Amino acid sequence: MKTFLLLPILLITFLTTLAQRTEQFGNFRDKDGIPIKGSSFERGYERQIQILNLQIATNKVTTVRITIPNTAAVAAFQNVVNTKWVLQAGDINVLSQMADQKKLKQKITMTSILVKSVTVTDESAVIELVPQTFNQTFYEDDKNSKKVH
Repeated sequence: MKTFLLLPILLITFLTTLAQRTEQFGNFRDKDGIPIKGSSFERGYERQIQILNLQIATNKVTTVRITIPNTAAVAAFQNVVNTKWVLQAGDINVLSQMADQKKLKQKITMTSILVKSVTVTDESAVIELVPQTFNQTFYEDDKNSKKVH
C-alpha cells in the first residue's frame, strides 16, 4: 500500500520539476557594437550565449558572474580581458518555462562592461563582469496575462 502512495507522489514531484525550469540567454556587444556570437538555437535567442548560471553581487559596485558553455564566445571574452577593452553593452534574458510556454521573467541591461576575469574549465567558463550601468526589470503576469514590472 505504501508503494502505491509513494509512486504518485514521486511522479508528481518529477513532473513539477520538469514543468518549470529557467533558461538564461546573454547578448553582448564588443567595443565596436558587434555581437559576440553564442551557440544558442533557441527560437528568439538564436546566436546568443546560453547562460548556465547567473550570480549578481552588489556592494559598492555591481558584479555579474555568468557561467557559459566552453564555446567560441569564451575566446571573445578572453580577448576583451587581454586587450583591456570594455564591452559596449549586454543584455541577459531570464525565461521561465512552464509546460510548453516560455515567459520572460527578468531582463538585465548593462553598458560599459569591464570583463574582469575569465576562468575556463573543460566544459564551461566563469566570466566576471563589472558594468558601469546595471538595470534589472522583473516581469509578472497579471490576471489578464499582460506583463507588468
